[in-house]
Amino acid sequence: MDGDKVHMKTAALRDFFITRDASEMAEAYRSIMDAAETPAPIPENWESVEFAYNRLFVGPKAVLAPPYASVYLDSEPQFMGASTMRARQIYGMLGLTSPWKGSLPDDHLSLELDASIHLKAALNKNDSEEMKALWHYFLIDHLGLWIPRFVERIRAGKSVPKAILFAADQLMDWLRKEISTEVGRESKPINS
Repeated sequence: MDGDKVHMKTAALRDFFITRDASEMAEAYRSIMDAAETPAPIPENWESVEFAYNRLFVGPKAVLAPPYASVYLDSEPQFMGASTMRARQIYGMLGLTSPWKGSLPDDHLSLELDASIHLKAALNKNDSEEMKALWHYFLIDHLGLWIPRFVERIRAGKSVPKAILFAADQLMDWLRKEISTEVGRESKPINS
């Protein structure tokens, strides 16, 4: 997958997992479909998808698949834990701050996908060892550890609409390809 397609897919996934209503969800889903390499199921009723989305990710009751790294990575699953602070530090290294600071924890999946877009752009401009190490840590030791657990929880949910399952599959596909590219880059000799 070329760089533009990867960027498009990352942005579409970022937008999908931060949507507020069925209309935004349908729009973000169309972008995921455009970036996908496989056919996507098309929902008949976006309101039912929105209901399931809220049950999985938003609330008001306890959610089945919280989209926050700290829930999956910290020794005590809690919001605003150590993982949140590490994410905030990484954003700071890139000169970024959350547009939802104070209202949405920094380790929300959409913010982390946005950070990955910025990290890859920074890496393309400055491929220093420090930047490579930051990307490697963020991708392998952070996203690579919690996103699979998050997707497992989505898949374990009852009556999860096919559109949400497809988005989760596309998220895993994105992660696998990014990790594969990163591991492949590391295994190449420096002079190649």
